Amino acid sequence: MGYWISKEYVFLDDLWYIGEGKEAKVYRYFHEAVKIYRHEKLKNRLTMEEVSRLSVIPTRYILLPKRIVKNDDYDFCGYTTLYKKNHFKENPQEFLWNFSIKDFFDSISNLRKELNILGNYSVLISDVILQNIVFNYNKMYMVDPGNFLFTCIPLPEIDELNLFELQMGIKRIIGKLSKVCNKDKRFFILNQMCSTNSLYHGQFIVKYLKEEIQKEYGSMEHFEEEFKPKLKIKSFK
Repeated sequence: MGYWISKEYVFLDDLWYIGEGKEAKVYRYFHEAVKIYRHEKLKNRLTMEEVSRLSVIPTRYILLPKRIVKNDDYDFCGYTTLYKKNHFKENPQEFLWNFSIKDFFDSISNLRKELNILGNYSVLISDVILQNIVFNYNKMYMVDPGNFLFTCIPLPEIDELNLFELQMGIKRIIGKLSKVCNKDKRFFILNQMCSTNSLYHGQFIVKYLKEEIQKEYGSMEHFEEEFKPKLKIKSFK
């Protein structure tokens, strides 16, 4: 048994199992993650045409489909994305103690820029949650953020909707991180800052949080120095 990845036939034994969810199993094949759908009829399943359209969009931090996957009967059954190891899953608390708030803010800003690229291709996203974020070294990547929806609404509205989803998603992620890493006060404080403001008076969440940190703690460096756990951290490979 195997799969056609584009025009390359790959045996199942040559794929390295990573994990699975309700809709698909995920394997690694060299530098790619291979997503194989469990069933033909899934609510959130991308079509082969949608995978093809998404594969030409040039993003770096939003991991879009790259190659189409077909089964032995040559029926569409999945797709590949660029593979990034998720260091967060190995040891969430230890990893985040080695992940600065500046890294966190820079990664959010990278995702925002790439949402503008998706908007240019008339793509909407949904469901930005922690499970769809990959923490790799000092960067964050987004994979499978709910449905990718191709739309005909005007570009300014697409950008507004995507930004709203990102802002709400990051707020949800900060809330989760504050619970998962309960010894790391940085995310607890960020969660409190987010909870006291409803969408930040029209500001981008990073700008709002930076201003709040500056106001309360003087500088980002002082905030990190005061609240980042003082522990010996291993390097991630």
